[in-house]
Amino acid sequence: MSVRNVIVVLALVALTSGCVVSTGAVRPVDTRPVPPPPPPPGPAASVDVGLFYDALAPYGDWSFEADLGWVWSPYGVSYGWRPYTDGRWVWSDYGWTWVSSWDWGWAPFHYGRWTYLRGRGWVWIPGREWAPAWVAWRWGGGYVGWAPLPPRAVWRAGVGLEFGGDIDPFWWSFVVEGRLVDARIGSYVVPAPRNVTLVRVTRNVTQYKFDRGHVMLHGVDPDDVRRVAGRPVTRYVVRDVDRVDTSRRDRIRGDAVEMYRPEVREAGPGRTPPGRERGPATVTRPGEAERGAVRPTPATPPRRQEDATALERRIREQQQRLDREQRRESERPPQGVSREELRKRHEQERKAMEEQAARERALLESRRKQEAQKPSEPPAKKKKDSKEKEKEKKKDGGAARTRRDGGGGG
Repeated sequence: MSVRNVIVVLALVALTSGCVVSTGAVRPVDTRPVPPPPPPPGPAASVDVGLFYDALAPYGDWSFEADLGWVWSPYGVSYGWRPYTDGRWVWSDYGWTWVSSWDWGWAPFHYGRWTYLRGRGWVWIPGREWAPAWVAWRWGGGYVGWAPLPPRAVWRAGVGLEFGGDIDPFWWSFVVEGRLVDARIGSYVVPAPRNVTLVRVTRNVTQYKFDRGHVMLHGVDPDDVRRVAGRPVTRYVVRDVDRVDTSRRDRIRGDAVEMYRPEVREAGPGRTPPGRERGPATVTRPGEAERGAVRPTPATPPRRQEDATALERRIREQQQRLDREQRRESERPPQGVSREELRKRHEQERKAMEEQAARERALLESRRKQEAQKPSEPPAKKKKDSKEKEKEKKKDGGAARTRRDGGGGG
């Protein structure tokens, strides 16, 4: 057979057998459709909002507010505390991600909204959408700041973040821009009275996106942070965990951030926090606490409050920090700011310091009154004790009469 005939025969065999001829091996042609890439890892579980009620009850107090519904306030936070200050910021595959230091931080810093109530302090309103954090960002003038989004900031899939109105300057936490990726970021937050100046010299850079079925938080460019900080910004991967115990704290392991972030559904009908009842009796209005209309949550630890001495010490420390920063700024004024403008800024900051001190003292007094109104023991126990005392009196009286009768007969 000639060489030409051999080539023709081999070509016919290849066409009729459905095989591919290659150097070294012959393998069948795979005619199956290419499968789509696997979806990104989903949440660890699917639960209803009632999980928040049960899981957070040991760490704080639930109450019903007429305009907000069920809200939660944490135990153990100091006066002047603000959300997103105990923990750190990391850059992850979902953008800027808050890694909380609190055992309960997996919920209030990734779902829902925060707001500040006079006489009550910070409270959290549950929400169903997970995010690496729900905050607004500001950047400029050498500072970067963030603040929890208020209840009026609404996220709509396909639309984005619908945000109306301004955030109170008191809500913001600012640090020198090079400190953003430091651990224990709360120790670098500037005194809150400076916020009245910093919200004016910074610009809004808040940016939310929706990708891979999750909310992404951008805004501050990590390359800018790297350039200013003079060191790399580590990129982490969010890894889902499904913890069934009470310890759901965010954790960093290697280059991963482990988070419990279930899909959240609406709570079932009549679902309420432990020990609470839905209805007008749980709505706190002036004078109702004195009449006993607000039901205390049973089996929860007492609020660990700072006393007046500790509060005044903290106010003095904040005042001293503010004075130091203002003196340093006076010695080297910001570029483009006149001495007169700087003087006005400092006056506004000192006024804000007075307002903050008054707000925290009022909060202390309000909590004192709330604690004083709680009964020291259940009413049922008091009635039982009074009955037992009455029986003891009768018993003692009968014994005394027996002794007197016995003594006369002797």
